[in-house]
Amino acid sequence: MIADATQLRVLLQNLVSNALKFRRADHPCQIVITAGAHGHGWDIAVVDNGRGIPPQDRQRVMDLFTRVHPDVEGSGIGLATCQRIAAAHGGALRLEETPGGGTTAVLTLPTHTTPN
Repeated sequence: MIADATQLRVLLQNLVSNALKFRRADHPCQIVITAGAHGHGWDIAVVDNGRGIPPQDRQRVMDLFTRVHPDVEGSGIGLATCQRIAAAHGGALRLEETPGGGTTAVLTLPTHTTPN
C-alpha cells in the first residue's frame, strides 16, 4: 500500500481525539483500535464508549462545519477532514453505533492505492 503517512496520522489522531472529546462523564473512557485485512483491503476501526452519534446524523456529521453536540467545543471540520483523507486514498469512512453505546469509526482502505 502506498499512502501518505502524514495524512493517515491526521485521520487517526482526529478519530482518537473525537473519542476522547465526546466521552461520557459517567463512564471511564475506553478506546479500542483494531485493524484487519479483508479481500482487497483493510479495515481500521476506532471504537469508543462515548456519547455516540444518532443514526440520522452519522452521514451529515461528515459535512464541513457540521456538529452534533453543540455543548462540546469544536469546529466541525475533523470528521470532514477524515472523510476527505480516506477518499484521497481510495477508501471510505463510516460511522456505526458501538454495542452498549458510543461510536465505531471504520476506515476502509484498498490494499493498493496511490493518494490523490
